[in-house]
Amino acid sequence: MIALSRTSTTLQRRQTNGSVVPDKGASDGWQQSPAFSLASNHFGPGAPNGRNDEPSTRRVLACSAVVGRGRSLCADRRGAFDHLAPTQLVKGIVRVTVQQGATIFSSYMSDQLKEDMARDEKVQNGEMTSREADEEAAEWSEREWAKRFEVLPTKLITAYMKYHATTLIMRLYEHLASRNVSTSELDKLTLDPFSSAKRRQKQGETPTFMESTRESWNANLIAYLADYSLHQIILAAGYYVYVRDRQRKMHTNRDSNSEDSELHTGSLALSFMKKSTLLGISRFVCLSFASIGGGIGNIFYPGWGYMFGFNMGDGFGATVLDEFDLNDTPLQ
Repeated sequence: MIALSRTSTTLQRRQTNGSVVPDKGASDGWQQSPAFSLASNHFGPGAPNGRNDEPSTRRVLACSAVVGRGRSLCADRRGAFDHLAPTQLVKGIVRVTVQQGATIFSSYMSDQLKEDMARDEKVQNGEMTSREADEEAAEWSEREWAKRFEVLPTKLITAYMKYHATTLIMRLYEHLASRNVSTSELDKLTLDPFSSAKRRQKQGETPTFMESTRESWNANLIAYLADYSLHQIILAAGYYVYVRDRQRKMHTNRDSNSEDSELHTGSLALSFMKKSTLLGISRFVCLSFASIGGGIGNIFYPGWGYMFGFNMGDGFGATVLDEFDLNDTPLQ
């Protein structure tokens, strides 16, 4: 709206020889308006991706709102190898550690609830006393924490390698998106919710739960799609190795009539399709819970509250999938 008001004041009309002409310098006023230049570059007929599917008023208003918040469109978009910078490496380690810790904690709480309910039932049936139940609960807790901490280093290394592989796939998808969607949509997909929350806090803005959740969903959609793609590649590679191994054994024991030496192609195809579908469902559920958690966390503490809530929501989503036996991720 600032761009429109500035330009309208310069477009004064003068009567010259019976004709109405714009004041000198009016066209320059349009060129000097940052919001209009931004709208022309990104959304006009000469846009890089050739899209012109939004009304001009909405384009200018959208760009003016972004410029008014002190940032340009796609300012949060990362380069292909920015995640290898020292600062980003440290952030990646912290993120992976928090995420794995949240997943382990959610899994522990779920298992503890099951065990407590089973012990309470035994106490009510007279199979054990309350003191015995408390002692068994303490032993179980100590044993389970030791078991989880024992596998934590392996999980962290695997998750960290997966994080970098997923990031590279994300950059590829962002490049493809930049060629097929408008710049305003690309900005939503590449937004950094943590930085966005901090910027809004400095400007005194308080986003609603729905705004934070929607922003989190859009900003992490490519990340979860990349994660799904990585696990889909791992799943396909696992089936390929299995089929090759079975074929090798069949060739070695071709004289054997055992059913174990047969390769059931139809069953393998159905199994692969089932696991692929469950994998897609699991990514969708985790993205939904993570976005809701990030929206809740952003309300209480913008920025870090989002990070904590997002990772807790992702871990809770994985726990829910485990409860319904839908978590078919090939690499945890």
